[in-house]
Amino acid sequence: MEIFLVSFFFLALAKPLIFKLCSLRLDHRTAPVFISFFTLTGLLVTLPWFAPLMQAGTKTLVENPFLLGLCLFKGVVFWHACYNGQRLMQKSLSSTHFILPPAIAVASLINAFLGEALTMQEWVSVAGLCSLGFVFYFRGHLQEVPGETRKIYLLLVALTVIMLICDHYIIKQSNWFVYLFYSNAALLVFCLLKRKGRAVWRSALMTWPAIAAGVTFAVFEIVKFYPMVTYIPVAVMTSVQFSVIPLVLISSALLWKERTWQEQLVWGGFSLFFFALLLV
Repeated sequence: MEIFLVSFFFLALAKPLIFKLCSLRLDHRTAPVFISFFTLTGLLVTLPWFAPLMQAGTKTLVENPFLLGLCLFKGVVFWHACYNGQRLMQKSLSSTHFILPPAIAVASLINAFLGEALTMQEWVSVAGLCSLGFVFYFRGHLQEVPGETRKIYLLLVALTVIMLICDHYIIKQSNWFVYLFYSNAALLVFCLLKRKGRAVWRSALMTWPAIAAGVTFAVFEIVKFYPMVTYIPVAVMTSVQFSVIPLVLISSALLWKERTWQEQLVWGGFSLFFFALLLV
């Protein structure tokens, strides 16, 4: 169990830093390509171990076309999230990594309106995360980027909410492996339909930043979901993922001069505190 947790921690820390490098060096349209291609490759490599999940999940999707449609819909939404995420990442790593707090809060509110009961502590957490996202929009590093980029931030919050709801619903009804496979297959097909030039595909599949980002993302997804449904409680894995937020924000200040590391530590500390309230 410790190996999974340590691996997941370093993957969660490395992923945004590698994607930041890609946003500075590569066409933003490469991100959906290398994410879907390397994730599908990773899933196919591990298929001999997860064949029962693939068979059972596929049967569930075939019997429930609505679930299959949601997987395909997630792929299309994911394309826009990947592309616009790189656009925002180029201007502000900290803003990109600060999408999750308000998105988690909004998704929790939607689940509450759909009948999921929240405790008082969870309501405090949701209110805190919403307020934190609101304040960051006007007082965080996001205020130093162009107005068009700030609109991208709001779009990404909405897209992330949609994907979180899809994740929760589809995995609950089927399983994580088939969900990753079909949503990334839909993402790759959508990339093909977009008819990008050869240069985009060549950069996505043959340059080291794209390969590093794609492989890191694929391993991150598998290491995240596999132990989470077998060995390790969801709250523990989620806590590890959230724990890197202050480190990523501090890195954005030290490496790319996004405010001061002290200010970024404050943002990261508050987000971690409210996340802890939601998970405890």
